[in-house]
Amino acid sequence: MKTKVITKNTSNFLRYLIDNNKPYFTKQDTENYFLDASSAYVQSFLQELVERQLTFRLKKGLYMIIPYYLMEKEFFPNSYLTAKALTGSNDYYLGYCSALQIHGLLETPPLKQHIALKNQMMPNFIEIKGMEYQLISHKKKLFYGFETIWIEYLNHMYQVRCSDFEKTILDMVNRPKYVGGIQVAAKIISKAKNRIDFSKLLDYIKQSNIQAIIKRLGYLLDVLEIETPITSELQSLISPSYIPLDPSKDRKGKTISKWNIQINSSLQFEAL
Repeated sequence: MKTKVITKNTSNFLRYLIDNNKPYFTKQDTENYFLDASSAYVQSFLQELVERQLTFRLKKGLYMIIPYYLMEKEFFPNSYLTAKALTGSNDYYLGYCSALQIHGLLETPPLKQHIALKNQMMPNFIEIKGMEYQLISHKKKLFYGFETIWIEYLNHMYQVRCSDFEKTILDMVNRPKYVGGIQVAAKIISKAKNRIDFSKLLDYIKQSNIQAIIKRLGYLLDVLEIETPITSELQSLISPSYIPLDPSKDRKGKTISKWNIQINSSLQFEAL
């Protein structure tokens, strides 16, 4: 293993990245810096940075700076900024468990970051330093409702996108498997009921116009005994077809005609 020796050339390059707020950088960034260098030289230079533990390779063509006072085994990248970097130039926002953590709705930090994408990327699952990153493609009509938050990293502030509070709830109800299942989703809604802007949530639901969200949320509001004026409006939006409470399980169990939903998963209310 090579030691952290920094040549003048390396020092100038790292200073260029720092001055341009690029803790994460690509091979293309390196080629842009060494305009007259060959591709072989750039690849060799990048490999040398990794071997000297000055940078860490996240995936092919994507790297980040390791602080000089840390060795690679001691270094753990910021998971939110890493999630953003993995998307490249694609439209994204942090959602599901990532957003739940940001909004203070998880009791323990997740070991997985969820990134919602407008366009599909492959591979859609990457593990880096024990943290799993899952890239989830969204239909265009569901790609909205995000906000910009600030993340501090190595004494600098960086922006990332995150689904806002109400969109986090909507996404969770639509695809509960990404937060641990319908039981977890119900528990979070119960916990968050006094923080939800139900008028805003209803606007989002109408914008999406997805029956699974309307029926699943309506049912959960009923069984959790959460009183809100949007319940009657949700009921006026339901179609005749039935949807499962838990989309990850077989469609069997009793049906609730009020919400046209099949109860294929039981909720343990003592845990809510």
